[in-house]
Amino acid sequence: MSKQMPYRLFPELVPSDLWGRSAYKMLRGRVAWTKKIRPDALAKAEDRCEVCGSGNGRLICHDKWRYDDEKSTATLSGFEIHCDNCDLVTHLGRMMQLADPQSVVLAAVMHLCTVNKCKTLIATGILTNAHALWEKRNKKRWKVAVAPGLLKTYPELEGLPKFKPAQLI
Repeated sequence: MSKQMPYRLFPELVPSDLWGRSAYKMLRGRVAWTKKIRPDALAKAEDRCEVCGSGNGRLICHDKWRYDDEKSTATLSGFEIHCDNCDLVTHLGRMMQLADPQSVVLAAVMHLCTVNKCKTLIATGILTNAHALWEKRNKKRWKVAVAPGLLKTYPELEGLPKFKPAQLI
């Protein structure tokens, strides 16, 4: 299993093999997401970002994944509410595709410094380490699973593991 960084916020760069895989996309248009999963996550978070505590702006229901690097298995383990800024850091790779990469990295570094109460050099190191881990994970073909406890709470997620991995780019 991969080690979790000792910070509250860090990028969760998804291996290319798994891009586009999420409970939201699998359940889009289904009652489970809009009437159950997202509202449950918002209620648990008391309508605030679970990382930085912000209650301002748009709140996003983020899939939490555990990566078993030895077995090449990504397991959906839960959901967490993020504000736009925390989501930008978490999904840094995707955000860099959608906007000016330099601006995105600068915003990510600034927010990492604020949330993790660290200096710019540390925040930059967090990004560098996340990218190195992403490159290592991109060399594998990944399987997808859902944590048993999450399946018990949301049986609608049963179909998620049957989603075949994407072709490597």
